[in-house]
Amino acid sequence: MLVDDAGNNEYRFFISDDYEYAGLGGIFQYPFKEPMPENLEHDGKKYKLVQDEFCVADRVEGEDFYEEGYAEIWWDYESEEDSGKGLSLGRDWKSWKREDLKTTALETDEVEIVEAK
Repeated sequence: MLVDDAGNNEYRFFISDDYEYAGLGGIFQYPFKEPMPENLEHDGKKYKLVQDEFCVADRVEGEDFYEEGYAEIWWDYESEEDSGKGLSLGRDWKSWKREDLKTTALETDEVEIVEAK
């Protein structure tokens, strides 16, 4: 779990299996309606859809939040004006519960994975 100095834990960290890319996302709610548009605007910035994906957990370690077979669907947008910034709009496949993220790309050489104590 990620917690900032103020005690806020509304963040998600993600890294690709091959460690090619990583990022940090802050949870927020975006008022989207499906079908997802190719372009959208948020906080005065324009975003373009770059990827949509269906993710299924095939291996789970650590937290009890996920279990094998857990699935989510995501639509990823990149800012057209602010490199490295994006929106990732998602749903839990079973409950259809929303989780939207404002994302910031991280350089993978700046990321160190350590085991929680």
